[in-house]
Amino acid sequence: MRIMVHIDRGGDNATAIDFYTTLLGHGVSFDVIGLSYYPFWHGPLPKLQQNLTDLGPRFGKEIVVVETAYPWTFADPDGGNVLSPGADLQAPYPATPAGQLGFLRNLLEIVKGATGGYARGVVYWEPDWIPGVGWEPGGPDQWDNLTLFDHTGRALSSVMCFEGER
Repeated sequence: MRIMVHIDRGGDNATAIDFYTTLLGHGVSFDVIGLSYYPFWHGPLPKLQQNLTDLGPRFGKEIVVVETAYPWTFADPDGGNVLSPGADLQAPYPATPAGQLGFLRNLLEIVKGATGGYARGVVYWEPDWIPGVGWEPGGPDQWDNLTLFDHTGRALSSVMCFEGER
């Protein structure tokens, strides 16, 4: 059994170093570093890249980006999205299916290219939470504009960037 310790600081190298150093200093044993990374909360992709490049070799641990998402639209069919027009996406990609695909392609390139091969993969947060499918089935869903499927359940082009990633 492998143990992962997950922190929501994908773009914050100093805090991630402090967190994992403190855990190890207290004798906490783990195998994998887990990072959440959302550019609109954690900064642009180069900040994630810096973190991946530093943490793997520093701690000798594999890293997985265990949460990420990017908007394909700002449309809100059921009321109350996590991100709405005017959100600072911290990325040069528009909130469109093509923009989401561009973000994901670049994210996967960064993970694949991380120093020493320590970065092992990406998990997309709630790719299928279309309207009516979320925390409360049938209720409104704040993540429905960050899915990999449109509001009717049709796959977006961004889903294709995961083909062959097994």
